[in-house]
Amino acid sequence: GFMEATDIDLVLFCGDAFKTRTPSPTLVREFARRISLMAQMCPVVLVPGNHDIPGAFGKAHTLEIFKTLQVGNVHVANRPGLLSIDTHSGTVQVVAVPWPTRHFLMAQEKTQGLSVEEIHRLIAQAVEDAIEEFARRLRPELPTVLAGHLSVFGGTFGSERSVVLGGDVVIPLEAVARPCFDYVALGHLHRHQVLYTSPAVVYSGSTERIDFGEEAEEKGFMVVEIGAGDQSASARSDTHTEFVRLETREFLTIKVTAHVGDVMGAVTDAIAAHDLGGKVVRLVVDTTAEGEALLDEAEIQKQLGRAFRVASVTKNVEKAARIRLGQMDYEEMGPLELLRAYLESKGTPDEDQDALLGAAQELMTEGEQS
Repeated sequence: GFMEATDIDLVLFCGDAFKTRTPSPTLVREFARRISLMAQMCPVVLVPGNHDIPGAFGKAHTLEIFKTLQVGNVHVANRPGLLSIDTHSGTVQVVAVPWPTRHFLMAQEKTQGLSVEEIHRLIAQAVEDAIEEFARRLRPELPTVLAGHLSVFGGTFGSERSVVLGGDVVIPLEAVARPCFDYVALGHLHRHQVLYTSPAVVYSGSTERIDFGEEAEEKGFMVVEIGAGDQSASARSDTHTEFVRLETREFLTIKVTAHVGDVMGAVTDAIAAHDLGGKVVRLVVDTTAEGEALLDEAEIQKQLGRAFRVASVTKNVEKAARIRLGQMDYEEMGPLELLRAYLESKGTPDEDQDALLGAAQELMTEGEQS
């Protein structure tokens, strides 16, 4: 495998092992198998993410089983800490920062009556203070990395939304991009991105696509070489990083716009134009109410059957604009009555209604006289 071929010294897993906080036993087993295989070759550091940590206080997180069973060569960072890890090539210092929660705050911190944003600022400050404290305790002659599951300002989500204040606890870039770190490994944002280059501050991104917001994203992992085996601080300034792309399952969106004619035929042609094998597929059809009636749901599902999974079939039906006239019998109404009803339905002020109705009356009178 890749690890044997490249002689990896240390694995950093920066959180969110699963999509939910309550994964199935099968998923836990498969994840544990892979961690166990890696741990047989080199030390593994696991940093819990927000999807690993339960919402209720006192419950175990999904990575805690490795610590409970004392799995050899696996280090679980339940709380912020400075780890000294012995590897094949020497000792590495790891500043580990799991997903920041209220537990980061000291017991005496007063949060009652504070807004969510104010509490987030307190937690962010606690994270910054912890990183600052660990930085003071570092041995400068040793290679050092920060491994955190964090929202760092400047990052973007897969849907192109930027990390902003008010959502997650947001950590300033300068809090992690410190010269004392040879590399900063981040988890949380699914999109691979480099936030800073010296030191490298990198979200490796998820190794699989999670939803259709990540349809066009490349997936993979980072390989980092610090100082080419030289333990001197000057040599470590030359840290080499590489993003290794993985062949992951593809997500495919098929969009069809068919308002008139053979709507079902247009859908069939669009599906046939794509290779669905092994892909997660969604179909989006823009049509009219008349076109929707021509769609054969069972036939569409049959045609999509070659896909690994059909995520959804969405029909965006164009609704014909209608004037709502309440309980009025508009067939018995004259042109001016219809116009007034229309203007009322649009919330037109009375004085404007009178002016428009007057103008309409003049036009009708001129038409009758001509």
